[in-house]
Amino acid sequence: METGDGWEKPELLRFATRLRDGVLTIEREGGGEVGYPVRIRGEAPPEDGKPPRRTS
Repeated sequence: METGDGWEKPELLRFATRLRDGVLTIEREGGGEVGYPVRIRGEAPPEDGKPPRRTS
């Protein structure tokens, strides 16, 4: 990715996270590949009868 000399307006990218069938998915708004390494932090959903797990 070419960042240029800083005078051009940066491209705005938005992402959404969803939990589907116990699997976390990350999607780029408008579709398409994320294209970047992603780190998700927070708590995983609780399993039946167990306290929530920390993911990082």
